[in-house]
Order: sequence, then structure tokens, then C-alpha cells
Amino acid sequence: MGIPSTDSPALPPELEQEIFELAAYSNPLSVPQLMLVACRVKEWAEPFRYRILILMGVNRPRLNGRGCFPHEDDDNFARILATPPSIFRKSVRNLCLNYAYDPVLGHILSATHDLENLWVVHDFTQTPLASIFHPTRLKRLHCSPQGLFPDEDKVDFTHPIFTHLTHLDIFNGFSAQLLGGLPLILSLTHLAFEDRAAVFQVPRLLQECKALRVVVYRMYLPIESESHPELQGLWEDPRFVQMACREQIKDWHMGALTGVDFWSRAEDFILKRRSGEIEFRD
Repeated sequence: MGIPSTDSPALPPELEQEIFELAAYSNPLSVPQLMLVACRVKEWAEPFRYRILILMGVNRPRLNGRGCFPHEDDDNFARILATPPSIFRKSVRNLCLNYAYDPVLGHILSATHDLENLWVVHDFTQTPLASIFHPTRLKRLHCSPQGLFPDEDKVDFTHPIFTHLTHLDIFNGFSAQLLGGLPLILSLTHLAFEDRAAVFQVPRLLQECKALRVVVYRMYLPIESESHPELQGLWEDPRFVQMACREQIKDWHMGALTGVDFWSRAEDFILKRRSGEIEFRD
């Protein structure tokens, strides 16, 4: 009696598919191994390989240790450009583009309609982010103001890209137009920024952005309450958090993998302030 082929299913195909897809979803790092089990398993598991996609670019630092994903070492992005757009369309939910090139941006962003979480560092002076892709589920966006609106006179937070957005993390500086437009993002509950001057606009934002629950100043140096008594009300508002976040891409990656990132840490801090476990600043 011969040894059964590993390519012959021992379970009903629907149940077997559900088992392997659950394994791939719960542990994305196991996907390359799962793909070696059988051809049918490769077809089921491969889309989960791209659920979190990180492109670092030529000579950029890479993530090390647990959590490395397959395209971090594709400096020429050849494999990305050779991947059928249908794979991205079906799979990618979390995307980090750190110094990617225009052909790669167009190839991926045009196919990622179900993207939920985007980190992008790029000079969009000629090609605004909002004109490149039109996701239907985008909830978290990390980018620069220049990437969103290269022309400060054309700030438009009514664009469909912001329809379902709940988390917005802005790199670099805020413009007056950008600050004034934020209340138009009706579903915005979480806002983060690193522009020290923008802290002085937070009291107004907390009044005008009705849904805001978390505002994070990703600081390099904290703003001391003693030096700015005009911000007394802000120090007493539990929704405002000053937080250092040095390795931002690694933090984004862990958030996509586990749900634990600077957003969740800020939420925990706010809960402790509201419960009295952490005292309000004097």
C-alpha cells in the first residue's frame, strides 16, 4: 500500500480551505511555508502574503527579526511589478510605501481598492496622492501634507479618499488651510502630528472636530505646561497625549500585525487618565 499523496485532500475542500486561510490570517509569517504544502494551498494562502506589504526602496533600512515580509529586500521592485494587480486587489489591506518609485506606486495603488491602512513617504508634487488611487475602505492614513495636497490652495477633505477615514497621521508641518479643513473629515476619531506649532491649534480642533477621541503630538521635545499657561485647558483634556515614537515604520508594522501601536498606547493612556489611575497635569 503506497503512502498517500500530500496533494490529495483528506478533508472536504471547503473545510480545508477555511483551515488554511485561518492559519494564514492568524500568522502571516507562516504563509511562505504554507504555500509549499500543495498547489491548492498555495492558491489559498498566497493572498495573505500580501495582506501587509512593506516596500522600503533602494538602500533604505529594513526591518529585522520577527515580522520581516517578503518584499523588503526587493530593491528594484521587479517582483512587485511582475505581480498581477489582481493579487493586490484581493489581498493588500496594509501598505507601507517608503521611498517607492512612481511606476511601483501606480502599479500598486491603482489595484488596492480595499486598502485600509496606508503609510506613504513620497514627493507627490506632480502627482497628488488623492489622484492616484480611490480606495473604498481606507481608515488609516499616514502621510505628509504635501503628499495629500501639493497646492495649499486646493485642500479638499471632501474627496472620497477621506469618506471612511478614522485615523490620520500627518508628517511634518500643518498649513492653515489643512487645519481649517480637518472638521470636514466627519469620521475622524484619531489625529497625530509632529509639528510643534500645531499643538496651539489643538484646542480649536477638539471643539470643531466633534468625533475626535485621540490627539497625539508625536514629540521630539515635550511642551511644558509651565511655559505655556494659555494651554491650561489642553493639559486638562484627557484626549490630548504627548508621546515619543522614534521608530515609526516598525511601530506601524507591529500595529498592522498585532493591533499594538502608538494609537493603542495613546488610547490606554487616555483610559488611565479618565479612570484616575494617571493624574491630570497641573
